Amino acid sequence: MFISQQLLEFLLNYRFSGNVGNLKNTIQLTCANAFSSLSEEKELLIQMYHLPQWINFNELKKTREKESSDFICLSDLERTNEIFDMNELIEYLYNKWEKCENQNQLFFEYDKFFRQKNVDLQFNKEISTPTTYQEVRFRQYIKEIEQDFQITFDYYYLQMTMTFLNSWIYQTQVVTLKNTDEFTNGISSNCSQEAQLVKRFLQNSDISLTNIQQTVLVVLFKLMCSKEFQQKRLALILAHGDYTATCIASTANRIIGRYIFDAIDMPLMTSSTEIADKINAYLHERTGFEEIVLLVDMGSLEKIYVNLELDPQKKLGLLNNVSTRMAMDVANQLLLDLPLKQILEQVKENQSIDYIYESSSRKKDMIVCSCASGLGTSFKLKKILEDSFPTASDLVIETCDYYSLAKENYLTELRKENNILFIVGTLNPHLEEVAFFSIEDMILGINIGELSSQLSRHFSDDELKLLNDNILKNFSLTNLMEQLTILNPTKLLEQVSDAIYILQNDLGVSLDNNTCFGLYVHISCLIERLVKQNTLEDEIYLNESSGNFKTFQKYFKQAFSVVEHFYSVDIPTHEVKYVYDYIKRA
Repeated sequence: MFISQQLLEFLLNYRFSGNVGNLKNTIQLTCANAFSSLSEEKELLIQMYHLPQWINFNELKKTREKESSDFICLSDLERTNEIFDMNELIEYLYNKWEKCENQNQLFFEYDKFFRQKNVDLQFNKEISTPTTYQEVRFRQYIKEIEQDFQITFDYYYLQMTMTFLNSWIYQTQVVTLKNTDEFTNGISSNCSQEAQLVKRFLQNSDISLTNIQQTVLVVLFKLMCSKEFQQKRLALILAHGDYTATCIASTANRIIGRYIFDAIDMPLMTSSTEIADKINAYLHERTGFEEIVLLVDMGSLEKIYVNLELDPQKKLGLLNNVSTRMAMDVANQLLLDLPLKQILEQVKENQSIDYIYESSSRKKDMIVCSCASGLGTSFKLKKILEDSFPTASDLVIETCDYYSLAKENYLTELRKENNILFIVGTLNPHLEEVAFFSIEDMILGINIGELSSQLSRHFSDDELKLLNDNILKNFSLTNLMEQLTILNPTKLLEQVSDAIYILQNDLGVSLDNNTCFGLYVHISCLIERLVKQNTLEDEIYLNESSGNFKTFQKYFKQAFSVVEHFYSVDIPTHEVKYVYDYIKRA
């Protein structure tokens, strides 16, 4: 038996004139009406229209439109008339933990248990005004977390947690668990970020809980969050003195208005090994981060990174001679979401200090998308390629214009932190040790197998087959043109191909398919750019006075006169020169 969520909300909020007796009769008749209309379905769905006729629907509030009806199994609505018994709750959480090996399934069962116990709380969306000290501190803390981590919380568990803080923690615990330490440590290790947030909340709020109570609070924090806590970057201040690091971090966080820095204080007699152990413990408690910035004050701390147990894929930045001013500078740079190395360079320039940068020792595989038409087309090629991937991957796709590839230092910088697999583009830059796949080949389905084989580390055999199919579909000429230009692709392609045909006849040459496809893409993107009155950031102006080019320019302008007239554009000389060079290279 299933009840619609809309009907459940109605029953919870409707004022029944006969109180409980009237409610009971209404539910019985509603179920009977639903059963009488049941045909051969195995599931009984009880909905609003099954309510008896005496119900006054004039007080019915308009509900928010939904794409589909939500139904709740009646067996999930069992509840007690009493407030939660803390001992019963602890025993249930422990027994489920002991039997369940899958963490996701464990918290699914926890969620189901909590929601069965307090059905009415789920639909009461009015947030009460905090009245107790615990409530006030908790609300303040939640606002800080929402701002720091850019997440939202489940209202139901917000209310549940306040109930916990106001009443459950005062109940006497009499239940005895067989493996209390294993249980509390197991929950904390699987919810390390939530455990840290609970610890910080209790410290800041001056609230003391037993280990079991803290574990219950960690579970509530885990269920309360609508998504995983994700801090891609950690910022940690280390300084000699009992409270130096804490004071700097606290001051910077307060002035910035965001929780940016954690702190580890280093009493004067603490050894480097001891402080490294503290940092490693700090890192092991955090999951999902990709980079860490260490701000240290002086002496042995500058070399502390040597003793860190840092995953090879993580990046580390270290700044010496920390001060509140420097911490403020770093915080502002972090909020701008700049690359880590750029942040270090900027802070070094602003503060006149030195820094250490350790990039990831494991290079990420990279694909380079290049187009002679400029970066705009390269970005679109990147999007088409990403859409062709069968699943998400950690592949890095870099975009650049054709002329940047010719610069030796550009590729050298890319290779410092990346392993370049191949280049996809309109024009072959003829680089040693780097495979090139032209858009023309991908349109014609040439060398697709060779391209996908380069990605065998990232996709399974079945996924590679799907990748091949996606590339053939997404890189069809029609689809490619639809992605690359906002103009009517069919009309534009027809006009450009006609112009290129006329140009070949006038020049007395026959271009191969690859060259033609490259010109289709380049000139179509060029026309769009001219229509939008955008020019390339790196336009190349050449003084070309050879007789061959002047002849080519004459025939080119004649062939494309219809295109120029139709779109009210004038193809500039340097663009004609590019097409001239392109055809010469082909």
